[in-house]
Amino acid sequence: CQLAAVGNPIQPVYYLRSLRYQKPHENLTENCLLCGRCVEACPVGIFSTDIRRHERTLGHEMSNTHYAFKYQLKNNTPIEVLYFAGCMTHLVPAIKKSMTSILDHSGYSWRMLDADEEICCGRPLLLAGQITAANKVIMHTRSLIENSHAQLLVTSCPICFKTFSENYRLSIPVVHHSQFINMLQQEHRIPVHRRNISVKYHDPCELGRGMHVYDEPRSVINRIAHLQPNVHEKAKSLCCGGSLGNTYIDMETKLQLADQALQQMEVQSADYLITACPLCLKTFSSVSPIAVKDIAELAAESIKDTIVPFVKVIEENKSATFAEK
Repeated sequence: CQLAAVGNPIQPVYYLRSLRYQKPHENLTENCLLCGRCVEACPVGIFSTDIRRHERTLGHEMSNTHYAFKYQLKNNTPIEVLYFAGCMTHLVPAIKKSMTSILDHSGYSWRMLDADEEICCGRPLLLAGQITAANKVIMHTRSLIENSHAQLLVTSCPICFKTFSENYRLSIPVVHHSQFINMLQQEHRIPVHRRNISVKYHDPCELGRGMHVYDEPRSVINRIAHLQPNVHEKAKSLCCGGSLGNTYIDMETKLQLADQALQQMEVQSADYLITACPLCLKTFSSVSPIAVKDIAELAAESIKDTIVPFVKVIEENKSATFAEK
């Protein structure tokens, strides 16, 4: 447990013991990243994170869960791809800009569902134990997705990706943008330009351990850059510390966790740290000794690197033609 490394004795063994003796403590219930590292390492397969989530629902329900939703679907023209940025992605404009470029070059008809930044997947409420409130948000957002008449839902946030996949029961497929970009590259829908850079990739908790998406991000990166090995990768990946699952620790502790994770990943040997989660990007960027980018930024820059020289050649040819005349 990474929290134990910064002085918080909240390992699952202490938490389960408190439940066994019917002495639950808020610190043990709420003070957890819910990153899943303990579940991955447990020799007897105890899903302690699921137990914590259940305990949070006890006594946490709000008395008033009435919502007047501001956002209503304004355009239900059938499209091929519906893009959902997610709350955290709106705090990282570079990811939205990159995905807009990628979607524009994909050849698919598309629309952003949460362009007005007024829609949530409901996961923060679920993690806080507010199940009734979360279900109301989920029902509303689900209706917006279904009424969009899209064929595919793409999201940039692993938290939203996991929630849409597990809690929404949608009639259309849901993919994370790393999977979508990989598909576009495989189908030659977007150009790829290999760059002379070295990167390390960080597996976000929800995308990796949560949804077992490990190969697609690496395929995207390997087409563009040299991917350095990382001893803390895939199921053994370290949490960035910024988890929405922990409402107990302060920002100083979160940044301490992020700094320790970067040191253990030895990121200094690379030009960039690449991740696939806006929350991880924001958290790591605050303490990283090297630049941190989302995988969508890497892919969008690759498109630009391919197109700009091509446009330049066309312009030079036009200039030469006019000069001859």
